[in-house]
Amino acid sequence: MAIINDFRIASIVPRGDPAPIEVRVIRKWKRSNDLFYLMIDKYGDAIQATVPWLDNDYFERKISLFSCYLLDDYICNDAPTSLKVNAHPASILMGTTTTITLIPSSETFPMHYFNFCPYANLHLRIDDNLTDEKPSVLTDYMGKIEDTVPGITKKGKNYLRVKLTDISGPNIDVTLWEEVLPRFDKQAMLSAEEPIVVAFTSLKVTIFKGHTSDKLQLSSTPATHIYFNPDVESAIEARNRFKEKTLHLLAATPGYESQERHLRAEDRNKRTISELLEHQKENQGQTFSCQASVTSYIKGRPWYYTMCPQCPRKIYQTKRGWSCGSHQNLPEPKFMYCVAATISDNTAPTMATFFDEATVGLIGIQCKDMVLKHGYTDRYQTPEPLYEAIGKDVTMQVQYAHSTTPNPNSSVLSVNKVYDSKLNITATPPSPTQQTTPTADKKLALESNENRPSAKRQLYQSEGVSDTKKLRFSE
Repeated sequence: MAIINDFRIASIVPRGDPAPIEVRVIRKWKRSNDLFYLMIDKYGDAIQATVPWLDNDYFERKISLFSCYLLDDYICNDAPTSLKVNAHPASILMGTTTTITLIPSSETFPMHYFNFCPYANLHLRIDDNLTDEKPSVLTDYMGKIEDTVPGITKKGKNYLRVKLTDISGPNIDVTLWEEVLPRFDKQAMLSAEEPIVVAFTSLKVTIFKGHTSDKLQLSSTPATHIYFNPDVESAIEARNRFKEKTLHLLAATPGYESQERHLRAEDRNKRTISELLEHQKENQGQTFSCQASVTSYIKGRPWYYTMCPQCPRKIYQTKRGWSCGSHQNLPEPKFMYCVAATISDNTAPTMATFFDEATVGLIGIQCKDMVLKHGYTDRYQTPEPLYEAIGKDVTMQVQYAHSTTPNPNSSVLSVNKVYDSKLNITATPPSPTQQTTPTADKKLALESNENRPSAKRQLYQSEGVSDTKKLRFSE
């Protein structure tokens, strides 16, 4: 009979004796060439593990993110004095003599660990308030995204400033430095359901001394990780409270109640494209609908990407199957639409990106079926069913792309849903043996964008992300 291991992370003490322990590995980062992990047990307790740089390659091969392991023969060490990601008094030091045994993943092991600090307590985390007896514990923080603004320091380093609203009301900025920018998955943010609550881990709290008042601000560290609408109780509760606030504001609007009864859901908050373009900055973070049609597709932009079906990472095809770095030899990826197009109504045109649910609503074909059943495998040649949707008048649920920095090669709007498509949802396109060529008249619509000058830009390759998904920053 197998012996059930019940040793837990909470029992680990500095310089204590190690015991076999079952954990899930949920985060990984590097600092000064050393490798670090955050591990969680089935009780929800977490501990930081350190791997000296000499053993990095060994552990990169042995450990995959989000997998579960039985660990033994590790060293029970003191908690780090800097970049301490949680309040555990101990940490784990691992070397090549540490026993690492892969065990079946189980839902009893959580996928996330957060220890969110309320806005009212952030001032207690400012570096100036810390002493040797009270070492710095990095801060986990959560808020609703209002905007993202890229920038460059005087030394030429790129950063991204994320503007948040706290559930208690105040606004605060989070500055993400260059080393963690690959972890900011812009496409995941744009495709997330509003309101978008983002969880940041392992932040530093500082204070900006302005001319008239001081202002709290947060900044990333090498250990910072980023999660959009994480599936944890506190984030779900926060999203519900933000939704309630929005409803209360709408209810206070004169005539709203009577209008609400008569308008269909897709007609609420309706705008023309001209109105959306005119009020872009003040309406960041809101969702609108507009009646419009696709007029052309943007040449040189992929129309789909692939994701790991077991985690939110990008996935790559290898000789043995598909792999995201954490899950290997998978039979197939998850296919997702990301169609860049020009849309127009009778007031103005603009560029927009249609994400998965919106594209399915537009053409009635799942992305997986488009690629595998109908043979449209070339990511850079637009399938015929998308050309057939040109000129179809539909209602689109849209959000602004989360950047107020102009870039003529970037989409202004993100389309998350499409309603009232006149296309036959069960219709299927022809199944070509090779990529089909668009008809002449619709090809002209596509080529109208081919000679548009590209803005000079810096591209950042995301961690575990292929060229189908990159952050773009205007210079």
